[in-house]
Amino acid sequence: MTSKKLYDYREVISATYYDVIDMMGEDGLDAKLTAYDLLAVMAAPCTRLDYNNTEAHKRTLLMKAVHSFMLNNKRITSLTHQGLVKELNHSFLPSLTAERLTELLTSFKMVMGFDEDGYAVFDPRIYAVYKGNLDRGMVTRIQYASFSGQGDGKRLPDTEIVKTYHLHPENGVSTLDLGITSEDWVDILRGASPKALQLIGAFVQLEGKGATNTEIEELFGINRDSINGVVAGLGNRAMRIMGIEVLYENDTTHVCWIFPFNNGRNESGRGYVWELRPEVAEAYRKLTES
Repeated sequence: MTSKKLYDYREVISATYYDVIDMMGEDGLDAKLTAYDLLAVMAAPCTRLDYNNTEAHKRTLLMKAVHSFMLNNKRITSLTHQGLVKELNHSFLPSLTAERLTELLTSFKMVMGFDEDGYAVFDPRIYAVYKGNLDRGMVTRIQYASFSGQGDGKRLPDTEIVKTYHLHPENGVSTLDLGITSEDWVDILRGASPKALQLIGAFVQLEGKGATNTEIEELFGINRDSINGVVAGLGNRAMRIMGIEVLYENDTTHVCWIFPFNNGRNESGRGYVWELRPEVAEAYRKLTES
């Protein structure tokens, strides 16, 4: 059985800004977030709006879209923030056309547009105002799930990272089983940046063979200098959606490339070789062949 607190529309609107800023993290204005990333996070507070006591003209387009979806989709339940975002990313966002995605973002003034890679460009003035409020503790945050499984009233924590792995390279090869399935990767790839999908598509064509940045550029014309940034963006997306982080041994540095790739190694005379995970390739085929 679940219980949840409902909020005023002004609290929900503010929550969309604060939740997005949370997701931007230390990257701040340089965060690489797509429309999918933004809308899944922005839609989460809308599930907590007191729709019965909120007049229609006060509801944003996103609030109306989420409400309509909730009325027609009984799978949406009270979840932790992370779980709720994942569910919305899996079921709500795929129901929207590209035009509808853009339309629903119009009320989010912090986004000025999107760059050629499909990442959001943020308004630094609006960001500074809301970030300042967060830093000063001048906000009331929305509480998400309250679960009472056997009547014990236990509340699940609203945590971002639920599992941490440490990478231990052996004999120069970095490999790690993260337990992310092809179904999970469908959710991750759906809404990833166009350049990320282009890169994954290139590796899929290699049919399991590894390649260096230079080889990818020679074979597919993808700028080798952009590959590391694209991989980092996709890895960060996987980390946010799955609630998993990977750190180097005895270090606090996040390892992003290990999410879509595995068996990373530096081969003499060739360079650093990336090898796409089979689950990612399978998910890519499911998305492109459906």
